[in-house]
Amino acid sequence: VLQLALAKDSVELALEASKARALASYSDNTIKRVLQLALAKDSVELALEASKAWALASNSDDTIKRVLQLALAKDSVDLALEASKAWALASNSDDTIKRVLQLALAKDSVDLALEASKARSLSRNSDDTIKRVLQLALAKDSVDLALEASKARSLSRNSDDTIKRVLQLALAKDSVDLALEASKARPLA
Repeated sequence: VLQLALAKDSVELALEASKARALASYSDNTIKRVLQLALAKDSVELALEASKAWALASNSDDTIKRVLQLALAKDSVDLALEASKAWALASNSDDTIKRVLQLALAKDSVDLALEASKARSLSRNSDDTIKRVLQLALAKDSVDLALEASKARSLSRNSDDTIKRVLQLALAKDSVDLALEASKARPLA
């Protein structure tokens, strides 16, 4: 059935086949063909099935870039994460990484925001974007993301209330580094 799906370029049939029998049980070459079909037909669902079956990292840089572009075009956090794990986001353009960060913020994804911030310093973004990153970190109790935001712009640019929330997060998660950033922004006294 899967071979028929590939021969006829049918995303629907390929998805049905992958539900019936794990794609991982097929040859690497077949899984590659499934991924190429997914890219040709802009199918996030099929691309995710292929990436779960066989590490995206085993594909060419060009293919992984195409997967990331599909993820961005279709607002898929899951597929963007698969692509960023397969091939360092840092290898992409500033514009692409900014788009990844905007997707992360739109979908409230701490993991994707962290991937974007590791790929390029958040300091390359606007004050408003960095503030949104900090708000996401606070909403999701992410010390790592809060630290990335505080390294990008001094926390002192935020309201007293926000800085207090950062300190509360630092205390709740026993983070000395984040507590230090908060205390530099506003004296603890």
